[in-house]
Amino acid sequence: MGIGAGLLFTPTVSLLPTYFSHRIGLAVGLASSGSSLGGVIYPIVLSKLIGQIGFPWAVRTIGFIALGTFILPLFAMRMRVRTTAMRSIIDWTAFRDGPYMLFVLGAFFVYIANIVVVFYISYYPLDRHITGETLGFYMVAIFNAGSVFGRIVPNAISDRIGVFNTLVPLTLVLGVTEFALLGVHNAPAMVVEAIATGFFSGVVIALPPVAFRLLTKDPSMIGTRIGMGFALGSFGLLAAGPIAGAVLAATTNPLDWTGVWVTGGVAAVISAICQAGVRIMRSGVALNIKA
Repeated sequence: MGIGAGLLFTPTVSLLPTYFSHRIGLAVGLASSGSSLGGVIYPIVLSKLIGQIGFPWAVRTIGFIALGTFILPLFAMRMRVRTTAMRSIIDWTAFRDGPYMLFVLGAFFVYIANIVVVFYISYYPLDRHITGETLGFYMVAIFNAGSVFGRIVPNAISDRIGVFNTLVPLTLVLGVTEFALLGVHNAPAMVVEAIATGFFSGVVIALPPVAFRLLTKDPSMIGTRIGMGFALGSFGLLAAGPIAGAVLAATTNPLDWTGVWVTGGVAAVISAICQAGVRIMRSGVALNIKA
């Protein structure tokens, strides 16, 4: 499933920037919001189907739904930028590109921050007895609902003020929202937190493809560079689960939730610092410019 998701996500977000010279952020944001919308619908559908037709056929049904939704883009998507020669899988010059590699490092840390909250946004309120089982389950859907708007609105704003002017402060706010989970003690506050973390989580999913586009001078290498960036950054996804699990299990009664949210929050802050470094390397420290 992970390989399949990677094979679907990276080519599609690599294709979109080649079709737009203006409002690239909004275009990518609208496209990316579809996966968040699926994150609202699929968990609810799966939960209902398991009780009716059993787990195996419930999962197969989800697969059939996904297959049906992919038919339209499968026939509609076309490559716009073509080269006469086969492109290299790896652009070795990228490793000498300071802003690009610093942004990849930022992506590594932001994916740690993101996965920590994705993994535990539902289990946290249950373990701390903040919500009941039903509302705890729906935290995932609430989180993804917030992410839908987080992938569209900031991306649209980035077309006006600049990608890094948008991404840096909002990544920092993602870290703040993770720290804020430590102060949640009731169900309404948990719902607000799920919406807030979902919104800012959407930002760090939908804006990086646009940033990679800005960091790629050769349009024919957009796919290669985005693929490399996500491949390297995905080690953060791989590391986040075991790291957060080890931190959580450091104490067993109660579990170390403080350590988990501090881990996610600090990772987001480090990512924001890396992104700010890229912004300064490309555009300087002036705040009144689009960057």
